[in-house]
Amino acid sequence: NQPKQFKAAFENSIRRNAPDIFETEPSAIGQTEINALAAKDKVRTDAISNAYRALQDANGGQFPIDVTQLNENNEIVFCDANAVGDTTILYLPNKIQSQIIQF
Repeated sequence: NQPKQFKAAFENSIRRNAPDIFETEPSAIGQTEINALAAKDKVRTDAISNAYRALQDANGGQFPIDVTQLNENNEIVFCDANAVGDTTILYLPNKIQSQIIQF
């Protein structure tokens, strides 16, 4: 009789603590979580896409970033202005600095 009581207590706990989860198999519960995270991520990525689209639309359909000018501005801001021709970036970790220089 104890296994039946344990099963009943477990099912009551699920109904009380997770009323929106109807699965009891671990893999199904995991998939429910994955699906919920995917839905939440879709809302986030859709919001980002919409924001970029609005930015493009506001600029006549073009993304308004001049990459060459951005790179020059980054060098001015992040590089040592006293070292002519030196691309040592003062404020960034070495891994990020090397990627920017390669770009």
